[in-house]
Formats: sequence, C-alpha cells, structure tokens
Amino acid sequence: SWTSETDCNADTYMGSLSGSQTSIVKMGGQTVTPPVVSNAVETYDGSSWATSPATLTTARGYVGMTGNSPSSSAGLISGGSTTGGVASTAATEEFNRSANVITAAAWASGPTMNTARSALGAARNGTTTSCLAFSGYEGSPAGIKTEEFDGSTWTNKNSMGTGRYNTPGTGIVTAALAAGGNAPPQSGATEEFDGTNWAANPTGLNTARYTAALTGTQTAALLSGGTDPSV
Repeated sequence: SWTSETDCNADTYMGSLSGSQTSIVKMGGQTVTPPVVSNAVETYDGSSWATSPATLTTARGYVGMTGNSPSSSAGLISGGSTTGGVASTAATEEFNRSANVITAAAWASGPTMNTARSALGAARNGTTTSCLAFSGYEGSPAGIKTEEFDGSTWTNKNSMGTGRYNTPGTGIVTAALAAGGNAPPQSGATEEFDGTNWAANPTGLNTARYTAALTGTQTAALLSGGTDPSV
C-alpha cells in the first residue's frame, strides 16, 4: 500500500530526483503559479526534507532524471527548460554532497549534451557515471534522439522508433525501458534498448499516458500515475 510522507519544502514539479526511498536529493523543477523555473535543491532522510545551500547553477524545469545514486550524496541533472516553456538547455551538472564539508554540498559543471532538450526520458537505474537519456522536447515533432553518458562524455546512440517527450523510463544503459510519453497525443508505445538499438515491444500500455512514474528493470517494471488528457 501507499503511505503519505512529509511534504517537501519547495512546491515544484517536473524536477529531477536521485537516491532511494529513504535518501533522496531533489533538484530544480517549476512552480505552478507563477510558472517559474527553480534552482532549489532539497535532501530527504526518510523522515523530513532539508533545503540545501548548494543550488543549481542553471535553474530548470521539465527535467529527466538522468544520473541516479543509491543515496542523496550524489546526483546528475541534464537538459531541461530554462524558461518553463520551449527554451531548452544541454547543460549537465553533478552533485556531490560530501565534496565540501563547509557548505555540506557542491555542484560541478559536467559535459553538455549533444542535443539541448527538455522533458526527456532516462534509464532510471543509471548512475552518475553511466546513464542514458532519450526522447524529449526539442521542437516538433517530438524527439527520438538517444545519448549515453560515461562520466566524461555524452555519445549519440541509435534513435528511438517513436518520437515523444515526458517519457517514463527505467533500466540501465544496456537494458533500458521506455513506456508511454506524449507524441502528441499521449502514447502507450513501449520500447526496449539493448545498449545499441531500440526495439518496439508489441505489448504497449493499457492506458496511454505521459509524465508517469516508472520504476524497476527492463523485464519487471511498475508504472503509476501520469497524464491522460482524454479522461
């Protein structure tokens, strides 16, 4: 069953998360009213949220979580919208909570992505030195490009079959899963990545949707929530 937990301090959405259920770093996002992108960073210890003094260099919303960590001690954020609209960035930033004991956290600029985009998907189980970013909003039609990060460089990989953004993703760089997204309209398409190529899985989602939460592996995943404008 689901259990309600403590609210975070900043009321934002479409930011990025890294960590586990009891140790999280929350990065960026966008406020609802007025729609302003945020550079705020918060950490969660399993019971409460704390605002970090180390903020993002580039405020952004509509971000895909690209580099995960087992705890709130590290994270990686790439791409996103710098205005809350169509203006996208290719900037990458890396978070290291123990890098500076005085401020308790530090951000470092990382290599930029090859394609600036927002609302991108990512292999959720990737790490800060091995992750996969795909799809995203880079104009019309929706994006199909895939990039892999090895800790120092972003490399273009083979593209997806279905262009989309706000794409739920999970897995690792050699076994990723993308399910749903906004094509537009909302999509139920499912694709699997083997480290080289994407292949369509004929078993699509029962309910087409985007901005859903997807967790698990390529072969055992759980998708919940999301947006279905037809409802």
